[in-house]
Amino acid sequence: MINEESIDVKVHKRIPLIYDIVENIVMTLYKKTSTIYTDIPDSTLKIINSEAPKLYVGLHKSLWETMGIPVVLKSNNAKVPYVVIGKNLVKGVSKFFMQSIGGIYVERASKEKSRQSYASALEIKKKIILALDIGYDVLIFPTDGRTKNGQTNFFYSTPFDAALSLSRKNPVYIIPVNVDYEKLPDMPRMLKSIEKEKSYTFRIWHFSDWLKNLGTEYVSFGEPILVDCGFNRKELNRIVLERAKGLVKILPVNIYAEAAIRFKKNNGIFEKHVEKVLKELDPHKEKFRGFRDLEDIINNSGITLNDSERKYVIYSGYISHYLYNS
Repeated sequence: MINEESIDVKVHKRIPLIYDIVENIVMTLYKKTSTIYTDIPDSTLKIINSEAPKLYVGLHKSLWETMGIPVVLKSNNAKVPYVVIGKNLVKGVSKFFMQSIGGIYVERASKEKSRQSYASALEIKKKIILALDIGYDVLIFPTDGRTKNGQTNFFYSTPFDAALSLSRKNPVYIIPVNVDYEKLPDMPRMLKSIEKEKSYTFRIWHFSDWLKNLGTEYVSFGEPILVDCGFNRKELNRIVLERAKGLVKILPVNIYAEAAIRFKKNNGIFEKHVEKVLKELDPHKEKFRGFRDLEDIINNSGITLNDSERKYVIYSGYISHYLYNS
């Protein structure tokens, strides 16, 4: 049995001096090195600017999101949320740095280790409840596995347990959020980690890689969901996941990557594969960003037919729900 009293439930308060310095540096550098397009419905903007407890739930693609989403919120005069981060992702000096600016550290255990997994879930739940109860907003990326084609099919349920528990005494809003990238800022290190069969761990010096690789990002927020007793955990999980996936934008790199996978498998003429993917995505053309025609996709995707299959799978996986779920 797990001793619940032994579960660490501390949420470290930001260190104001360090946070202020980092915030100013980050805001300045992001404005100079990247272009960020934002999509925030009026109803969401009203809630994010309110004092109501907010749990931001996003699809995980890059560690950039832990800073990029707060940058957008800060730019819209909203509270900057504390970010739930797995202890396996950030270590050493980087851990102190991230904790100083609002990182909530939690254990992440594999499903196979049921005892550790239960303890991990309990820690995450307690820390989210504590943070929201104190008055902090929280940002979490509860992705729980992907299909073979890279699609996110599941969120783990712990954050929804936390929101439901807290909603019994205080109203809580869940806001889906998603970031799309023309170029993933930590792709090179992600690919190296995959080759070595090790999880990617952020170090403070990796921040310079982010700045070198940043390009155009699309940060989208969904309609707020007021959590109340009318929800159950499974239903809330499903709704938030569907809304988060519905925020995904379709970029040239995603279309090119999907066409490249088909070309490598079936040969033929590459341009025809691009045309076919584009036609299949036509029902979702309101999600198209960053291109006008087929030529734009082929010439401005940022990847080539000489890239690795793993890179194709990562980029194509972000839009696979538009291609294979209809």
